[in-house]
Amino acid sequence: MRTIDTHCNNLCNQAIRVEAIDEPGCGGANHKYNIIGPSRQMLGVGEVPTFGLNIRFQDGPLKEAGVNGVTNEALLAVLIDRMRGFQRGPFACDENAAVLTALETAMAILHARTQRRDKAGVEGTHGKAPGDGAFVDLEADAMPNEAIRVPIKQTGIVGMGADAAEAGA
Repeated sequence: MRTIDTHCNNLCNQAIRVEAIDEPGCGGANHKYNIIGPSRQMLGVGEVPTFGLNIRFQDGPLKEAGVNGVTNEALLAVLIDRMRGFQRGPFACDENAAVLTALETAMAILHARTQRRDKAGVEGTHGKAPGDGAFVDLEADAMPNEAIRVPIKQTGIVGMGADAAEAGA
């Protein structure tokens, strides 16, 4: 189990524990995560988390393993919907707009990746397509503006990456 703390920027988030609970798969990423709220004393039971969420990501190529977990795109869709809601409500602000843009950019890049792999005939498999493995210097615990490398030139998408900063985006 590995504890993740990149979300701990305030008291609320400091009270929420995020854990990767399995070993990374052959692609280098974990597939199972727990998000656990603060514990409260419950009569006769003891300390019990106020909430808990278990996330299981797709594990294995679609053509071999079938659909067996959530995708990055599905979770991004939830976050995009939530941020759009904030932007429609009384809490609209520049920061929320920037977050929404970043999330939508991430979704567009993932869609472009899928299209590239589909065109190469390897989507849903462990096969490699041209461009796979091109960006390996991401630092796992770095903040986005310190280490993100978005394949802007490859996808043609303008986003938050080194190339975008150089282009004045």
